[in-house]
Amino acid sequence: MTDARVIVVGAGVMGAATAWQLGRRGIPTILLEQFRVGHDRGASHGTSRNFNVSYGDAGYLA
Repeated sequence: MTDARVIVVGAGVMGAATAWQLGRRGIPTILLEQFRVGHDRGASHGTSRNFNVSYGDAGYLA
């Protein structure tokens, strides 16, 4: 059993940053990741990555 108040699912850039900031604030947090460190299956990896059309630089969407 754990006393974590928050569980963050996904240890990509956003998940890791979220868990880190929660931890810095003293909030007990668990960070879960389904794949090994350095995997290539993330939402921001390769040709299958998610695109944010609000990016200011069109080069990110090319």
